[in-house]
Amino acid sequence: MTDVAIKQRLRKQPLEVGANLVARTAVAALTMLDQIRRSSERPIPLAWAPKEPERWRVIEVYPAATRVGHGAPDVGGSLEGLDELLDCSVVLPALMQSEDGVDATVCTLAAADFLFGRAIPPLDNNTASVEGWIWAPMSRQ
Repeated sequence: MTDVAIKQRLRKQPLEVGANLVARTAVAALTMLDQIRRSSERPIPLAWAPKEPERWRVIEVYPAATRVGHGAPDVGGSLEGLDELLDCSVVLPALMQSEDGVDATVCTLAAADFLFGRAIPPLDNNTASVEGWIWAPMSRQ
């Protein structure tokens, strides 16, 4: 979802890519994705629909938008309000003590939302392919 769509639908403003550490994190993620593509010898394209022929795909997500979309509090590094959706019983406790680890867990919920058709698709694929799209669920608030 574009920044405007996230802000309008979920009342949540995504951070600018150039803001604070977001740019460095985005570059690190893209570098890691490129390394995975090379080592796996797979293209790993952006996914635009749950059922596409390529099994290895990637989507853009925003943990805060996923939390808010599921009606949970907008608290970074928190699973509060998501316990009915996530079973973390087999997750290492040390991972759940890290804000980044918890946010990564919320990203897996965003992936499930995408795969099960609970994430809102772009209305204009051409614009989304240029500007990007943050996959998030329909707001339940």
